[in-house]
Amino acid sequence: MMYFSVRKLHVQTAEGKTLLRPTSLEIERGKVIGVYGPNGSGKTTFLRSIAGVNSHFQIGEVWVDGMQITHAQNPSSRVHRIMYLGSDYPSPFDIRVRELMEMGSGFSGKPQSVEHITAELGLKALNSRLVGTLSDGEKQWAMFGRALIQSPQVMVLDESFSKLDLDKLLHAAKVIQKQAAAGMTFVVASHDLNFLSEISDQLVLMQNGKILQAGEVRETLNSFYLEKLYPALQLQVIKSPNSGKEKIIY
Repeated sequence: MMYFSVRKLHVQTAEGKTLLRPTSLEIERGKVIGVYGPNGSGKTTFLRSIAGVNSHFQIGEVWVDGMQITHAQNPSSRVHRIMYLGSDYPSPFDIRVRELMEMGSGFSGKPQSVEHITAELGLKALNSRLVGTLSDGEKQWAMFGRALIQSPQVMVLDESFSKLDLDKLLHAAKVIQKQAAAGMTFVVASHDLNFLSEISDQLVLMQNGKILQAGEVRETLNSFYLEKLYPALQLQVIKSPNSGKEKIIY
């Protein structure tokens, strides 16, 4: 059995509107999978569904390391296997960043060290700040830290870096690749296709509630599929002179 499997996942609203057409995907342990598509293509529905936090009707199966993931599971046990992190974090109460980090270790069976992750992300300067006083980008960075401390087997990141400055975005890329090398699996959605191409082992392109194409970045990020996503645009694909990864220019 593949480490992470999505089998014929199909999602509808209560009124019967299809949000995600039958979708299957298999992912190896320690890989980074980038998910990209225009607004309304089904990315968030797909990510929330595979993480077991989707509230719509769905059929199909999601498996992580031999355990099936469902919405009915106890969240505290489910997030040990797979965890969903979005882009916005409303909180009913205010706590300090250090307390937020420590809460992460309390919800994990095998947490990473609070001190290690705080140092890894450079969060020490924020430790005494109330979460509610942070900028949107600082909140995203702190929540990413908490998620790393929780140490799920699969981390699902849905536009989780949308408000980061460039230096933090590059830092996030390095941290993700380091964590993946240590065995954590990532599924990452972003509107920054060049960021996704840099960090991903495979790229999933979505359109109209289904996967248009999935595979290695060099096989997926090309003019043929970009034209299907954006027929009115003339996008070019070049290789980065630094990393050799495919990038788009326009």
